[in-house]
Amino acid sequence: MLRAHLDKKISLLRVAEASRLSVSYFSRAFKDSTGISPWQWLVALRVETAQNLVENLQVPLAEIAYMCGFADQSHFTRVFGRALGRGPGAWRREHSK
Repeated sequence: MLRAHLDKKISLLRVAEASRLSVSYFSRAFKDSTGISPWQWLVALRVETAQNLVENLQVPLAEIAYMCGFADQSHFTRVFGRALGRGPGAWRREHSK
């Protein structure tokens, strides 16, 4: 469900309800199984997806930010840079195919 709604805001309540669990139980069970919170998992998935798109699509970074559910290009650049040690523009120059 999180993967299917990557480009949209999705509440933890909605995911927990779809799983027929309380929010607290779902969050705890998710962290127990993955080692990270649902939010951290979603951010990591967004960065991983953006990484692939930056390497393989020649579209503006702002469009990739939108496609991956980031608030704007600035937010995308901050999160991407924090996760990978360089911004998406530098990543594209180094890894484009």
